Amino acid sequence: MLILLRNAIADQQGVERQIAIRQLAMKGEDSRSWFIYSNKTLAKYNLPDAHCLLDNTPKKVTWKRMVNMAIKDHWELKALQEAAALKSVRFMSSESLSVKKAAPLWLQSIRSMGKTKKAFVKARLLAGVYKLQSHEAQFRRNQHDTEPTCRLCRTGPEDRVHFLLHCPALEEYRLEYRQRLSNILDTHGFGQVVLSDAACVQVLLDPLHVDVPEEIRGNKVCICEIEDVSRDWVYKLHVMRWSKLHSDIDVVPGRLHHEHKSTVPQVSFQLVKYRKEVPRQAEVPLTPRECITR
Repeated sequence: MLILLRNAIADQQGVERQIAIRQLAMKGEDSRSWFIYSNKTLAKYNLPDAHCLLDNTPKKVTWKRMVNMAIKDHWELKALQEAAALKSVRFMSSESLSVKKAAPLWLQSIRSMGKTKKAFVKARLLAGVYKLQSHEAQFRRNQHDTEPTCRLCRTGPEDRVHFLLHCPALEEYRLEYRQRLSNILDTHGFGQVVLSDAACVQVLLDPLHVDVPEEIRGNKVCICEIEDVSRDWVYKLHVMRWSKLHSDIDVVPGRLHHEHKSTVPQVSFQLVKYRKEVPRQAEVPLTPRECITR
């Protein structure tokens, strides 16, 4: 709309420019005029108003660049302000909330389908929309039979910290990734850094957050390696948690399948087989009149 506004008033002799001048001069703020609405939109994004554009119309490429930057700045600031009041996104850094560039989570995942699939799971956990038992109890607070207690270990509420670090039922699957993370920190000289549970979860979910030690945040190579480990860590726990909650499911690396063969393919096969065995119906003999006409 803002690009169209500039194009409409760019022609000094154009009819659209004359209409814009007249409506901006005569219409009030409560008018349904398109030019008045466009002027309000310009003010929303802190851009020069329509009168300034009439006096000094910028070039098309320059105006597009200005509009894109203003819109991105507006919505990024709005996202940061709203995120400060939301507990669900408290682990997200300003880089992850930015609308100007891809979040660090996706930078290492765009060239591999497997990494992208794992990144989706981590993104849900980072954004607070991954379905854990604490969230289930929160959204079903009116149902007394729903508790936040972890269904795997029954030792405490299942939140992100419990799921990633403390659940005893998943501890055997964490050992490999704990060692990989420890090796990465030792390799880059951060072995002496002591991480609390909250800081460790923050490193796993978003290592660029301000709560992560500054020496780790400033090492881009270390950040990339941590992203690879955390993506595998989260996905492994996700798969094993799902399999344990569905005890009739076997877990195979890379896929999930039922122990018992599904009856749907068998029914389909039987139907196909039955159709092949049924002989075709015999053709009905033609009547004498039909024989003459054919």
